[in-house]
Amino acid sequence: MQGSDLLSLAAQFHHDNNLVWAPIRHHSPTCSWYLLQLIKQAKPDVILIETPHDAQSLLPYMQADECQAPVAIYLHKQARLANETKSAPYAQRGFIPFAEMSPEWNALKTAKKKNIPCQFIDLPYGYWNDSNEEENNPLIYASSEKKHFQHRYLDALLQRSGCEHFDQWWDRHFEADVTLSPSEFFIRMHLFGLQMREGRIETDHHTQYREQYMASQIAPYIQEGKRVLVVCGAFHCMGISHYLQQSTSDFLPQIKVETSYQHLIPYPLSRLSHTQYGAHLSQSGYYAHWWKKLKSSTKKERATLATRLHTELATELMSFLQQKEHPVAMPQLVDLVVAAEHLAQLRQVPVGRSEFCEAACLTLEKDPSLSDHISRFSLWLDAFFVDSQYGKVPNTLPPSPIIIDFHRQCDAFALPKTLSDLTITKELAIYRSPKHLALSQCLHRLAFLSIPYATQIAGPNFVTQTDLYRVREKWQIQYELTTEITLIEIGYQGSTIVEAINYQIQQHLADEYLNSENLVALLLRSLQMGLEKWLTPILHRLSEQLDKESDLHILNQTLTLLFRSQWNSSLFAQNTKNEIERLIHRCYVRLCTRLPRAINGHSSTAEATLLSDLGKLINRMPQLCPAYFLLDAIHSLSDIAVPFEIQGVFAGLALSIDPSSNEDDEQQNVILMMRSAASQCHLTPDSLGDFCYGLGLVDTQIYQYYDAIQPALDSIISEFDEHDFLHTLPALRRAFMLMTPNQIEEFGQLCHQESDALWLHSTIPSHDTLLQANQLQHLAEEWLSLWGVSHD
Repeated sequence: MQGSDLLSLAAQFHHDNNLVWAPIRHHSPTCSWYLLQLIKQAKPDVILIETPHDAQSLLPYMQADECQAPVAIYLHKQARLANETKSAPYAQRGFIPFAEMSPEWNALKTAKKKNIPCQFIDLPYGYWNDSNEEENNPLIYASSEKKHFQHRYLDALLQRSGCEHFDQWWDRHFEADVTLSPSEFFIRMHLFGLQMREGRIETDHHTQYREQYMASQIAPYIQEGKRVLVVCGAFHCMGISHYLQQSTSDFLPQIKVETSYQHLIPYPLSRLSHTQYGAHLSQSGYYAHWWKKLKSSTKKERATLATRLHTELATELMSFLQQKEHPVAMPQLVDLVVAAEHLAQLRQVPVGRSEFCEAACLTLEKDPSLSDHISRFSLWLDAFFVDSQYGKVPNTLPPSPIIIDFHRQCDAFALPKTLSDLTITKELAIYRSPKHLALSQCLHRLAFLSIPYATQIAGPNFVTQTDLYRVREKWQIQYELTTEITLIEIGYQGSTIVEAINYQIQQHLADEYLNSENLVALLLRSLQMGLEKWLTPILHRLSEQLDKESDLHILNQTLTLLFRSQWNSSLFAQNTKNEIERLIHRCYVRLCTRLPRAINGHSSTAEATLLSDLGKLINRMPQLCPAYFLLDAIHSLSDIAVPFEIQGVFAGLALSIDPSSNEDDEQQNVILMMRSAASQCHLTPDSLGDFCYGLGLVDTQIYQYYDAIQPALDSIISEFDEHDFLHTLPALRRAFMLMTPNQIEEFGQLCHQESDALWLHSTIPSHDTLLQANQLQHLAEEWLSLWGVSHD
């Protein structure tokens, strides 16, 4: 479509006196400023705003005097994929932010001030689908086509204009121009919207559904003869206008609707700058300053408005940089403002944010580079324009019941319950103070629900098995935006924190794929939260699962988790300890029963470690874990060829856990197995080392405890020739690296005691000495060769 045709089409939007268009860019201060003038001139009977219609119930609260921007409408729902009705629901959520400079915010506030009816007209959020699921859902509102020709147009726009990014282009062609009439400005906005969609009605399904719905909401007011002001993104005007001419009936897409929930929440202005936000504004703090100057300016002041803004910003920037210990003098601020003006004159563009930032770097930056791509000063500029202040919602807004319960608990424990950047630290003596224990349980409940509020950074945690020896918990606590959002999202699970936890535990117990390790973790988390009423149902489900569990490693992890919790805990009541002891015994028996079926000739170090862990458990809890269950399992494997690591573990276990064995006989048995492993070294050099590694897994001090094993190993190694010894050495080194440095020293002393006196009093040469001896040997060989004497 030719430029003249687009211009003619843009002008046609203003032929209907009863339909007044206000095409905008979201959060643009200049769009807001022209919109306020348009409302004053047009005197509409109703103002219709592009915002999901199901958020209409929040409009009175947003229009209240106590409601202060920035705020956001937070929408969420639990949705299912259209072609997978049995799949678990995925959370779908979104924010619709409103800042003081946002056109939509100024429209609804002005409507209240002038007593003009106002309505949200966009497609209800219940009909929106997550574009991330596009490949799985044929009815998804895909945005790829819209993005395709938007990006195609914008890329061409930037290439032709020489601008670095869209915000720069926007500032130079729209944001800085405050000399037009509202009609002239919005015709230009219409033209921009038409060019973005290349004059085409057709777009992606999601955008078409939205535009059809908005048209269906506008039509009844036009039929009643009312003067309507439509505030929407410039991109949508062409589509809405087209559907207004096609049909006037209510429209809803013929797809499954999900129940959506809407909440009004405080929101930080800084999040408007996040690149993941579709309507983001780079350095949104700059535009907030621009809006404050623009809205109160007179016609005479507007000619120098940008210069006055930059002068004020330069003064604030000086204070900011001085806090960073970056030296700035007043003359440099004058240079900054002048440099920004000169840059704009050279480029023949209005002075704006890009010129201010570039001039600041040129005049104030001392250290040019932090890296090849980012300067430290640029990062400081970004931080300078960050406004982390939140807005305020009216007190009359009814909060979610779960938030009321959360605030009640915050009051009870003197915890923060308002948005803040501050982090507090709490240390809790959970074993001594009932109040500290109650607070610990409260914080563990929030952590279970994945509410970003409190993080345990130290102290006993039975689920993660960390710091079990400590007697105090340490928590970092901060109330942030996502705290309230997460509470809102789980509000459907219960009206209190405990009700939401009960709901989630029930969901876990109903999960047929939950293994025994997960169930033990759930049990321990319930006890940490002080919810012992869940002990019986979780134990019942765990007992059923243990009878079905066949994975050795899951059984071992389950057993380890139970054992460590039982061994270290003084928090659990006696009846809880008794139940855990019964679970330990049952899990141990199940594991031993499964061993013969799981261990074979391909078993690895993981199985060897598992067996050695069982041996250590037997030694610590012989009543709960009788040795004969494991010994029977080992005996049933005697006819199976297993790796030498496993053989070493078997030999070590027979020595350390069998109360009925004869110690001398078992030592001889170990020595025979050791010699058998050594005899295979010519075929498998690691065989002896692997066998010794298995022995060490059971007990690294086995050579000190049993006096016949170390001499036998010494004798076996001495029988190797140099070639075999060098090939065997790496695996032997791995075996003895299981020992601690002190144990290695003791083992070395034991070896020395059984050597002759010469070895006993000799010293081990250092690495440097050996290297020097090697060099001397080569030198001697070289000299001998000159005399015709060979080394041999």
